[in-house]
Amino acid sequence: MNYLGIIFVLLLVFLFGSILWNRRKMTKDRLEELKEKFGKPIVFDEEELDGMSEQSLRHASFYTRMHESVLDETTKSDINFSVLFSKMNQTYSSLGEEYLYYVLSNPCMEYQVLQEREKEITYFQKNVEQATRMQVLFSKIGKNAEVSLFQYLEFSKTVDGKNLKKHLLSLVAFVITGVVSVIRPQLGLVPFFLVIIVNVVTYWSNRQFAYAIMGSIRQLEAMINAAEELSRWKDPVLTKYQDRLKNAKRYKKVLKNSDIIFTSKASFTADADAFLDYLRMLSHFDYVKLSRILERIQSGYDELYEIAEIVGKIESMIAIASYRESLPYYAIPELMESGKDIGGKLKIVDAYHPLLEDPVTNTLETSRGILLTGSNASGKSTFLRTIAINAILAQTIHTCCAKEYASGFYHIRSAMSLRDSLANGESYFVVEIETMREILEESKRYPIMCFVDEILRGTNTIERIAAATEILRYMKEQGIFCFAASHDMELTKLLKKEYDLYHFQEYMEEGNVTFDYILYPGPVTTRNAIRLLEMKAYDKSIIAHAMALVDYFEVHGEWPFDNNLT
Repeated sequence: MNYLGIIFVLLLVFLFGSILWNRRKMTKDRLEELKEKFGKPIVFDEEELDGMSEQSLRHASFYTRMHESVLDETTKSDINFSVLFSKMNQTYSSLGEEYLYYVLSNPCMEYQVLQEREKEITYFQKNVEQATRMQVLFSKIGKNAEVSLFQYLEFSKTVDGKNLKKHLLSLVAFVITGVVSVIRPQLGLVPFFLVIIVNVVTYWSNRQFAYAIMGSIRQLEAMINAAEELSRWKDPVLTKYQDRLKNAKRYKKVLKNSDIIFTSKASFTADADAFLDYLRMLSHFDYVKLSRILERIQSGYDELYEIAEIVGKIESMIAIASYRESLPYYAIPELMESGKDIGGKLKIVDAYHPLLEDPVTNTLETSRGILLTGSNASGKSTFLRTIAINAILAQTIHTCCAKEYASGFYHIRSAMSLRDSLANGESYFVVEIETMREILEESKRYPIMCFVDEILRGTNTIERIAAATEILRYMKEQGIFCFAASHDMELTKLLKKEYDLYHFQEYMEEGNVTFDYILYPGPVTTRNAIRLLEMKAYDKSIIAHAMALVDYFEVHGEWPFDNNLT
């Protein structure tokens, strides 16, 4: 018997030793995996890129939607925000993912916040071992495809938990009648079976409600464990958070073993899991536990929400540090005060678009804003997006895809890829002028950096040029720092006193049009539309008459309506 006891104890020691060894090995392997990923570019295939949209990132945007987004949806769409976010989303929990989305959606208007971020980002760049150890903790929280953890906390705050408290009676009745049926079968069996029937019926009638609350409890427990562990780390970047992270300890007891109660993943075998399912159904012990957890969440909502924000913020800073390391080069921006009375200023050296595989770099320095001209596909829109993205990155993650960046603090707005609003019955032109009006209104409250591509393209040439001239001129007068692109050469003559003029060029080589995507000073001096018709073998009479019309217009400033070209 003694030998059997010793063997049993040794088997238990071996079993628990194996479990501990496996857990440590898994943690070590995970740590090595995250170290390997840190600082590496996130690569997507074309199918994944096509699937990225605000809809696919709806959970990532929940925290932002609950608070605010300084960037509007038009600007986000123009810069391909969802892909930009995904390229730096080296997060492993929903908290970090949502906070990173929030950071990128809200360009700062004061330097103190950016200075604090810079300290943390730089620390994680220099201490990759510590950063990836934290990522291991955050990966245990994970991401729920159904609901975000911030959303869960918001939902839990509003839930009426009275329906769950009554399940304590079901548990008590099950235990008492069960004990009585064992001690006095004749007296206890009938009440015991009646209690079972009632419990089964009431269990399933409340299942949907309970499941909605159970949804993210495993994540919540993992968050509490991660926060509590971080509160014990001697780490300079965590010092200012540790007092608040220590509050996580208050919630460990009530959340302990929630995996076993609410999920099947913690069961050792399918039979054991089936047994627990029956026991839950008959006794309602999971609903009773859930009631206690919900009550604790609601009473400690503010503390839990703050802990979630801290965990999310720390992880988002690690993701930004990793993104920095993945760039070919980057600059720490120099930001200064800006406003209507001060005027605009931008200096950016060797800037590149972070979403392009092989981008051409360009340098720009202006204090007046710019008016860009050039043919289709020459690089105008991409350049505007390059400047817009770098301005946003400067004021959010304190990182620029350039060798040097100096500018002011701005609310950043764009009107580049507008579309008709079929739902509202609005034409492209109406959508465009409404967007421009909103920018003008916002400039009364904040300094604005604005990006406009093909201004007023939705109307006729004469009114477009007249209205575009006055809108861009008025923007200048109102202190809006504007970067505009247009095909209308007339604008370069009408606005040369207000804006710096730049252009992109094209070259005709062996019957093809090529572009170097390099920014040149001054207005564009070449046209290629009619030459392209010639290259595509259009009838020579079309080419000749089109060229004659251009020559006539340049001499007379009007079109020959009687078809007399003399």
